[in-house]
Amino acid sequence: TPDSFSDGGKFNKKDKAIKQAINLFNSGANLIDIGGESTRPGSKPINEKLEWSRINKILKLLSKKIPISLDTRKSNIMKKGIQLGVKLINDVSGLEYDPETANVLKLNNTPFVLQHSQGRPEDMQNNPSYKNELLDIYDFFEKKLNFLRSIGINHNKIIIDPGIGFGKNLKHNMNLIKNISIFHSLGFPILVGNSRKRFIKEISKNNDSKLRIGGTVASSIYMMTQGVQILRVHDVNEIMQGIRVYKEIFKKLMPKKYFGTDGIRGAINSKNINGDMFFKFGLASGTFFRSQKKNKQVAVIAKDTRLSGYMLEPALVSGLTSAGMNVYTLGPLPTNGLAILTKTMKANMGIMITASHNPHYDNGLKLFGPDGMKLSNKIEKKIEHLIDQRIEKNLSEPEKLGRVKRLETGTKDYIKILKKNFSEEFNLRGLRIVIDCANGAGYKAGPELLKSLGAKVIAIGVEPNGMNINKNCGSVYPQNIKRAVKKYKAHIGISLDGDADRVIMCDEKSNIIDGDQIIAALASRWKNKKMLKGGVVGTLMSNYGLEQYFKTLNIDFIRANVGDRYVKEKMQKHKFNLGGEQSGHIILGKFATTGDGLLVALEALFALRKGKKASVFFSKFKKIPQILKNIDVKDKNIINKSEIKNSIKIAEKLIKGHGRVLVRKSGTESKIRVMGESENVDLLEKCLNIIAKKIK
Repeated sequence: TPDSFSDGGKFNKKDKAIKQAINLFNSGANLIDIGGESTRPGSKPINEKLEWSRINKILKLLSKKIPISLDTRKSNIMKKGIQLGVKLINDVSGLEYDPETANVLKLNNTPFVLQHSQGRPEDMQNNPSYKNELLDIYDFFEKKLNFLRSIGINHNKIIIDPGIGFGKNLKHNMNLIKNISIFHSLGFPILVGNSRKRFIKEISKNNDSKLRIGGTVASSIYMMTQGVQILRVHDVNEIMQGIRVYKEIFKKLMPKKYFGTDGIRGAINSKNINGDMFFKFGLASGTFFRSQKKNKQVAVIAKDTRLSGYMLEPALVSGLTSAGMNVYTLGPLPTNGLAILTKTMKANMGIMITASHNPHYDNGLKLFGPDGMKLSNKIEKKIEHLIDQRIEKNLSEPEKLGRVKRLETGTKDYIKILKKNFSEEFNLRGLRIVIDCANGAGYKAGPELLKSLGAKVIAIGVEPNGMNINKNCGSVYPQNIKRAVKKYKAHIGISLDGDADRVIMCDEKSNIIDGDQIIAALASRWKNKKMLKGGVVGTLMSNYGLEQYFKTLNIDFIRANVGDRYVKEKMQKHKFNLGGEQSGHIILGKFATTGDGLLVALEALFALRKGKKASVFFSKFKKIPQILKNIDVKDKNIINKSEIKNSIKIAEKLIKGHGRVLVRKSGTESKIRVMGESENVDLLEKCLNIIAKKIK
């Protein structure tokens, strides 16, 4: 057109128009919008003959090459355009200008844009007014959509456009843009034409429409984040560039989609924990690690004792072999056993099928690289990207499929490697030891290891049936070893979790010893033996008493986020060789790359081998009273709500100078964890309840 509000007359010749359309398409546009009548504010209508004469030759040539949207208010122009292969009709009048347009669209079953506009172009900006622009426009769509349904137009043929700049002033436009997501509740794709519009001029004071690209990019990206599906723009290259840069930045900041603080975890046959998704996890992780190593491709799989593991493992194996990985399955084995064997077998990767300390109805997986280390956030995000790709893209050719083999020696190999960390003379003869294996992955390795060193072993939690893992047993239920130590007059009790990467202990007096107390004892011993490097890494949940104890020993103490992977990352960064969590995830950097309950227990037993009592060895500091409330929630993002944040501020203000509170999302369960520490227990309870009541 010669008089459109931007670029008027610049592309109104056939050759120029065709060239520009192809340029826009090649720059990334999905549809090219072509119109022969300007509908800018103040423009006057033209007759049908003139409108068609401006566009018919262009439509004939372009509709065969690229997808075309036709911008027109007239039913006859619509008919002619549809006959030439136009893919979409864009009527800025909301089908109000020509009463026949709805019938034409229905008869031809053609998709169209239903746009809101108050008034006609010639007068629409003459003091537009609304009672409430959001609700008025919403009501317009609701009424119009009901009418279109009543005459038989298919729901999936309609796109809605709130009509930025069509009978709206700056206030109206800004309110629409800010609250554009309200229109999603109508159930139709949203198109917005914000490009170079007057609202940008009014905000930026730039009158030249061609110099409003920055405002167009900013508003386009905002509306994209609000779920707008289609943007109608002039400057395709600039908008695409802005969107790509934004997405790349956001991708670096965004939380992971599948991985939590310790792998992937959830309820069986839920969204992510099912055969279909485990095939995708196998295919994606196999594809990633295959690209990191050019010689023999090997993946090693172990699992705990959950019944669901026998359902998920074949799906995972199928995905891995489809990616060209040769797979060794080890059966039930502690998590660190898998990490160790992944490294010693020079495999590309290791995968542990487990939900750790969770109940039997949950499951998940933990991934390890060729170095036996848990994966970084960066690698997990790359694997997540591969998970969401089309499956066919990563499938191997038939002759490149992987093979599968079961290894029966995994437990023996693991025990052998653990014992090599200690002198050949080391033995446990004369010690009575209770071990609770949580009916989990360590049910064979735990008792066998201790018996092989000469201990008298009282083993509980060693009769897995697929449903009893962690059920009233293991490290989340240490009362078992407390009772058994007392009953059998044992020297020490050891309690593992479902995949044996955690350990909680019990001294000969039946006192429970948590991860903080174990870390304190080992750090003290290692410092005296000059084995401690740098300092110790704890977590946000580590008891304040532990931190104070390390100050008295001049041991550096650093807190990491909760999760043994984050502990390990801090250990590597600061070159420390000891770190862990109150829950019993403890990493002995001198020996292992991840938490290992049996290895930690052996290190403690090595210190007790000459008759030292556990109650003496582990009593290093007085714990500050700590209370933890685990609150079940449907959506963990509830802690971002203003009322929750305010309750946390109130609690922090009350307890300031007397202790601390910490509120965080669980990385593995649908829970919010509210923790506090203070010598004043009554004050602490009051502060935690202020927060907990708001979350509930």
